[in-house]
Amino acid sequence: MNDKINQQLIKAVKEYYEWHRDKKAKPIEFVKNNHSDYSMLLVRFTDAQGDEQSSLMIAQEWADGHWDVSEIFTAYRDCENSMVRDFQESEEYI
Repeated sequence: MNDKINQQLIKAVKEYYEWHRDKKAKPIEFVKNNHSDYSMLLVRFTDAQGDEQSSLMIAQEWADGHWDVSEIFTAYRDCENSMVRDFQESEEYI
């Protein structure tokens, strides 16, 4: 997988959250699991109720350059570090 955040990935994330009526979605970085090569995309957004949220998304880039994304974990922004750490330390992704 390409771990670079390009315009197509930004577009896919933005469209995903707009469809859910959320706003200001911004991919931040790919986060790697410490026990495997598995990684997820950290995204920050504002939900439809105006609360600042963070999520970890799976992201698949296809040969034609488009991306499919889907939210796996979500937390309030002030719990982001804990969510990321839990993913990084999990042995579930081995």
